[in-house]
Amino acid sequence: MKKINFCPYCGQYISLNSAYCLRCGFNIQKYRNRTKIALLSKNNQNMIKSKKEIKFNQSNLRRYHKESIQKNKKHQFLIIFSLIIFLIVGVSTLYFTGTFYFSRSRQIKKLAEQVISTNPQTLSKIIINEKNQPLKYSEILPLTKLYQSSKHEQELMYEKIISVPTAGNIQIIQNGKILGLYPKYKILLKKNCFTLKTNLKKPIFAIDNYILNNTGNLRTIQLYPGKYKIECIGISNHNQKHLKQDLFLSPFEQKQTINFHIKNRNDHKKRLIDPLLDIIKQNDF
Repeated sequence: MKKINFCPYCGQYISLNSAYCLRCGFNIQKYRNRTKIALLSKNNQNMIKSKKEIKFNQSNLRRYHKESIQKNKKHQFLIIFSLIIFLIVGVSTLYFTGTFYFSRSRQIKKLAEQVISTNPQTLSKIIINEKNQPLKYSEILPLTKLYQSSKHEQELMYEKIISVPTAGNIQIIQNGKILGLYPKYKILLKKNCFTLKTNLKKPIFAIDNYILNNTGNLRTIQLYPGKYKIECIGISNHNQKHLKQDLFLSPFEQKQTINFHIKNRNDHKKRLIDPLLDIIKQNDF
């Protein structure tokens, strides 16, 4: 509050501590008190008003904060709901797309195209044995040689696979899953059983330069379908003989016998004697 240096009524200069005006007798002290009360009242009103404004602002702030929280929750709910819908639609689309793309018919068609390849690496990815294991390079190579030698076998293999109901030593089986969801199909290749037979003495058989351990005039062995070079070394009429023969094992044929026979002198004599015996029997000599 400012100090009064002049009388409010007549304007006479007065001292700061004067209670009355020396000129007009105006009660300066009373005026001071009145002014002080007015200022206090005004300040109180301002304080009350400011408190109300603060309360109003706080109320508005709480309401605004509450509304903001509700809006944020609603916004978050919409975002989460949209993400869930998007995920459901996306996963469903991917699943049904995968069901079509990895369907059994599409896989079999692809297998039929790959199984006639002359590349052993391609065949090793789709052909397995009875233990569900991929075939070795040495086991698949004869099949590629068979394709190269016989176009008919290659075409027959494609027809058998594409028609699904395969027979013989070829089967289509489920082997694992793709992406953990869709069945994965591969081709099961079984071995062919056949017999090696010879009239040579002390024979030794070799298949693609691999010598078989056991010897004997009659041998039954199993090999995967394909083309092989069979050799037989033995003795006939005190001479060593080396016989060779190409073996074509089809996946769709039954077991067969591979003969390594050589004509000797006794066979020639037997052929001469047998007709004479027939003549004697017929004429009753």
